[in-house]
Formats: sequence, C-alpha cells, structure tokens
Amino acid sequence: DALKGESIDDLRIFARSSADDKGPFVMFLNALDHLKKINKNPAFNIKLILDFEEEQSSPGLPEAVKNFKEELVADLLLILDGPMHSSGLPTLVFGNRGIATLTLTTFGPLTSQHSGHYGNYLPNPALALSKVLASMKDDQGRVVIPGFYDGVEELSLEERAEMAKRPYSEDDYKKALNIADTYGEAGYTTNERNSIRPTLDVNGIWGGYTGEGAKTVIASKAFAKISMRLVP
Repeated sequence: DALKGESIDDLRIFARSSADDKGPFVMFLNALDHLKKINKNPAFNIKLILDFEEEQSSPGLPEAVKNFKEELVADLLLILDGPMHSSGLPTLVFGNRGIATLTLTTFGPLTSQHSGHYGNYLPNPALALSKVLASMKDDQGRVVIPGFYDGVEELSLEERAEMAKRPYSEDDYKKALNIADTYGEAGYTTNERNSIRPTLDVNGIWGGYTGEGAKTVIASKAFAKISMRLVP
C-alpha cells in the first residue's frame, strides 16, 4: 500500500546483495507464491538451493552437493543469477559459460638486479611475459593459440538469428563503457562474442617495482593472471 501511485522508476531497495543476487531469488519465490495463490502449482517437483556465498566462490556448496547428491538429482537446472538486460525486459538465458583460470610466471635472474649494471644483457621476465601475452591474440582479438577453438560448438544460423532479436545498441554499449569501438573475433557480433564464443583475458599483470617514482630494477619474476570463459 505504501507504494501505491509510485512509479517503478522511483523504487529503490537498499540491502546487501539486493540486486546480486537476492533479488532474483525473491523474484522466483514470489512467482511460486503467485502460482500457489491461483491454484496453478507446477506439475513437477522444484528443489531450491539458496547459495549466498557465490561472491566468495561458494565455499560450502561443493560439500552440500556431495552430501545431498541423491536429493538434488534433476532434469533441469535453473540458475537465478546474472544482470537484468539493459532494456528492463524479463530475460531467459539458455546457457552460462564456464571458466578456467591460471597464473603465468616468467623467470629471469635469481634475484632482482640493477638495470644500470645488468640492463641490456640479462633476460627481463617482464618483457618476456609481455611478448608471450601479446602473442596469444591477433589484431582482431581472435585467440591464435593452436587448438584453442578445437571442438567449440557452432550455433546454427537459425539460433544466431534468434539471438539477434535481443534488443541491443552498439552505440549505447560503447558510450556506457567509454570506448571508441569494440573489436573481436571476425564473423561474430558483439553479442555473440560475449556469449557463445570462448574468451581469453589477462586479468592482472605485475613484476618488479610498481610503487611511486622510479626504481631501476630488472625483476627476477613477472606474473600474469589469465581467465578463459568456456563454451560447449
């Protein structure tokens, strides 16, 4: 009653994880309550798993799944997570990409050395790492590591046409992210690149001195964190 006459644009909910992702959970529970009220209960069993530790990598979930694997057997898994589409329309997503991560380390001298004394002839792990990372993709953003795309499922033209019906503006996308242009694997749209194609990204890179001012060192090691989003 307190919200009567209020525009939905004026509604704000302030709570920890209200949008990600208690909101989708509450939405689903409300939908079940509504079906019950109108005597249209689903003609199948529904099992709920409420995991509010997702942002902490769900430390308790693997053990719970292991302990209750017989009770959790199901024909369909519905994940109530992820952002609302920018159009504000209800959205069904028919798949989520998986993930693989790694830390890549390059090695130079046994300990960090002075670039004035040892520059130009000691191997520099930061430069070596930069070359390795730069060699992983071509100028269009396609991963060139041999075998990277082996076995990746290609969606049919009909499926891609259905995907293209989703409201999307490339100009709005670029403006929101403050980028001059998008780029990526040739032959695929931005929507397809961020959903049905695997990715390879550098999430962080470091080595040597990274503080304020100068410190003329050749690092003994350099590191990069890499993630790959995986598709069937």
